Amino acid sequence: MEPCDEEEEELDGGVLEEVPDFFDELSNEAYRSTTSLSAWMPPGKQAGRVVCVKRPESHASESPSSKRQRTTNPPAPPAKRFVGASSVFGHADPASGADAAPPLQMADLAGAEMDSNAYRMMARMGHVAGKGLGKEQQGIASAILESSHIGKLGLGYKSEALASHTRASGPEPLEESETCVLPAVEWMGSSERSLPDAVTLRKWLHESERVEVLDDETEHCDPEVLRGMLSAKNVLDDIPPSERRRFNDARTRANPFEGIKKEFFINRAALKMAAMDAAFEGLFSFADAQHCWREAVEAARADDPGTARCRLAPGLLYFGDVAAGPGGFSEYILWRRGASAKGFGFTLRGDHDFTTQRFHYRAPPELFHPYYGPANDGDLYNSANVREFREVVRRSTGGAMLHVLMGDGGFDVSGCENIQEVMNKQLLLQQAAAALCTLREGGHFVVKAFDLFTPFSAGLLYLLHLVFENVCIYKPAQSRPANSERYLVCRAMRASGLPLGEHLLEVNDRLNVLKPLWPRDAKGHCGLDVQRLVPHDEMQSEAFLTYLRESNNRIGALQAKALRRLVAYMHEQGSRVCDQSATRDECLFAWALPLEPPPRPIDYSTIDDFFRYEVDKSPSGKLFDELQSSRSNEDTLVEVDLQDCSTIRHDKARLAHRVGDWLVAEACTDQRPRLVMGADFGNARGVAYVWDEYTKEWQHLPNVQLPRATLLWAEIVTEQFAGSRRFCDGVHALDAAVLAGDDIRHQPYQERHRRLQFLVDALSRDEAISKQTMTGPSLVRLKKVYALNEVPKVLEEARARKDRRAEAQWHLRGLLFFPGEGEGRIPPGPRAEDWDGPHTSKSRKGEEYWVHKHTRQSVWSKKTPASFKNCMKNLLRWCIGVSPMDEDKLVRLIMAAVVAAGLKKPSA
Repeated sequence: MEPCDEEEEELDGGVLEEVPDFFDELSNEAYRSTTSLSAWMPPGKQAGRVVCVKRPESHASESPSSKRQRTTNPPAPPAKRFVGASSVFGHADPASGADAAPPLQMADLAGAEMDSNAYRMMARMGHVAGKGLGKEQQGIASAILESSHIGKLGLGYKSEALASHTRASGPEPLEESETCVLPAVEWMGSSERSLPDAVTLRKWLHESERVEVLDDETEHCDPEVLRGMLSAKNVLDDIPPSERRRFNDARTRANPFEGIKKEFFINRAALKMAAMDAAFEGLFSFADAQHCWREAVEAARADDPGTARCRLAPGLLYFGDVAAGPGGFSEYILWRRGASAKGFGFTLRGDHDFTTQRFHYRAPPELFHPYYGPANDGDLYNSANVREFREVVRRSTGGAMLHVLMGDGGFDVSGCENIQEVMNKQLLLQQAAAALCTLREGGHFVVKAFDLFTPFSAGLLYLLHLVFENVCIYKPAQSRPANSERYLVCRAMRASGLPLGEHLLEVNDRLNVLKPLWPRDAKGHCGLDVQRLVPHDEMQSEAFLTYLRESNNRIGALQAKALRRLVAYMHEQGSRVCDQSATRDECLFAWALPLEPPPRPIDYSTIDDFFRYEVDKSPSGKLFDELQSSRSNEDTLVEVDLQDCSTIRHDKARLAHRVGDWLVAEACTDQRPRLVMGADFGNARGVAYVWDEYTKEWQHLPNVQLPRATLLWAEIVTEQFAGSRRFCDGVHALDAAVLAGDDIRHQPYQERHRRLQFLVDALSRDEAISKQTMTGPSLVRLKKVYALNEVPKVLEEARARKDRRAEAQWHLRGLLFFPGEGEGRIPPGPRAEDWDGPHTSKSRKGEEYWVHKHTRQSVWSKKTPASFKNCMKNLLRWCIGVSPMDEDKLVRLIMAAVVAAGLKKPSA
């Protein structure tokens, strides 16, 4: 029996820590001096008992580094007593060994200051310390021990396999390599050999009778390592299901990293990805960019929990997640990248489906798009599903394909733990095929594997070695040492990846044909199976063979030692392998994760409260009031806005005053752009709301999804889908203040527009995905923005859209002008109404200055990027058929202003 790596639920929700003896705690000054009730933690678990765990009070003002220093060097716990007790796994001899101790006597409590009702009641009954109760003091004087028997087996039961592992031997000590939070990355190196053609690959395949034992698979490991690992696994085979609780408790105490658990993610898989991402310096979360990891780590560690953090967005990351329900890997990537990532999922329908609604509130599920193949079952063993998944990815990425694909497939192999590698071979094959079919050239691949002893696994690894620049076998610290789990990390796929993917799909089809013949017949014979993908003689790389053998020996020896330690801790009640709390803090710091879990999202009673506390977060807390008070009373572009274009100094010539700063976009409605917000509200995620300026209320916007804590400035446009009479309201975004919790309102407009483009692309869904998820296409679009000298081009492209067969159609209603380019000019003082300007200086080459209306003091203009507020404040609209200027006059005056400003005319 091998310990599985599935998520174990806490029985009591407590903090698992080493718990000193309760009576010794009472006599310890460090514990007696702490009286704050808030320092008591929820119940913890110790060898089947429910106890209370007390930690020193936390110091909120300490920095993460000081917290780590404090937890790494905890005060020495009180001395502990070890009480001999019998159990179903062996019998302790209280008179032998260094662990032996006399029974705990009530006299030991004489010096303790016990402030408890039970002790006072005993004193009133005449109890004397060290004596028993009763008239003749004939009662027992020793403490009543807790029963160590767990389960429904008889008291005489004894496991022969466990009998040899006595408590006297004790757990094996930890080595330094077993407590390393970031194990070293050792790459296999690049192969100079190219991938053979499809005919040669087919000739390499070898079929023989299916093997269901690993005892003789010593081609890629040392025999003593394999025997030691299998022997350690066999020790656990006699543990009955009724003893699972004791087994889980021993596993918790024997693993140095067990205190980490899943933190604020949905499962432990997210922490494994975080550990690998840190070890490989952002190879997965920043696969679309290089040298961004250190900057991301600095931003994460400097993050103030009370303020919104703006995550890095070097580009739009396309990632895939196959055989990975409920989606821990994807949750981590979305949590790390926010609105600059787009995910594609493929996994089985049913109990192991993705649970995106449980993603952390900083990991927007609206940007993750599951697909289940043409059969809508998510069966990865169906090659047609993988090929169609490839086409969906191709259409959704515009042919660019994925930056990274992750696979975390596994299933229950109870009763067949020793041949988990054989049971998992087809799943590993198909995850590799999915990666080779969907990755772009230079893309990365990471997948979970169980042992790599068989020729089939070695051959698959060798083929990946040929089509990737580098390959690494890695076991992260979060992966339990007592299981066979490890990860294959493949970096930078070559152009030959797709042909190999098609070959692996052919192998999968062959396995599906052979699979019905695998059960043994009456004579004990199995059917044929694909045993080799590559002949041993063809693996000519000595470096590859040496690397694989050393990796198998190292991980196999580590697993055997961890299994022996686990059995030893089934006899050791209460003790732990190390200070797991300090190890947890060290790991989270190294993996750039918060040491303190983020607070749970608040269930707000009104949508106004959600906006105020989750989106606005401005110092004044009155973003609406600021925007409404700063808006111009006249937002319609009139001829006076373009007067005196030759001088560009007229105070009323608003547009011509800073010709180079203005941008123009198409207007598709007669109303001003409005604020649109995404919120998690009413037990639903990604609900869109639009601000009604007349009713002063947020109104629900149906059929639109936006990530939580997103605030856009957009037009609500009535669209008509091509080939139908169906109309719907679309969101045509012009600017953004907050994207998935990242506050970007004060960044330059070019950066805001770039990030907004990522969000719009990430929200878009392929038609095949929309049909399966019943969500429909995304109705969020990005307005195309032009320079002011491109006004004729805006009008031409808007009219040309009618001639194209687009998915949706809308009408041109005018133009929008706003100062987005260059730097905005703001008054120097807090009261903008006291300043007149800006004015242009003749002596300083056109620089601008402000003049105080009362003191006549002149101050040079402050320059700052055009903020979200600045763009909304200075918006000008020109409407067809409404504005006094016609189109010809508008274009003529604007082009005159462009020429006067010395800007280049648009090319013909």
